[in-house]
Amino acid sequence: MRRKKPLDASLVVIPEAMVSSLTGIYDVLNCFELLSTFDDSVTTPGPFRAELVGMRSQPVDTASGLAWR
Repeated sequence: MRRKKPLDASLVVIPEAMVSSLTGIYDVLNCFELLSTFDDSVTTPGPFRAELVGMRSQPVDTASGLAWR
């Protein structure tokens, strides 16, 4: 079976976002490499390649009170 190229998923950091929501989704989408070290049935690369992005290059102050770069 031929593996498909992973889907790119961009998570947009906005001021209303909680940092835990962004990093939680990021971790879930990118967990396949780590999981494959525990279970040989988990294939790599995973189905997603996630990244956190902003609408501008300046840091964004999130609802959690943390600035995201």
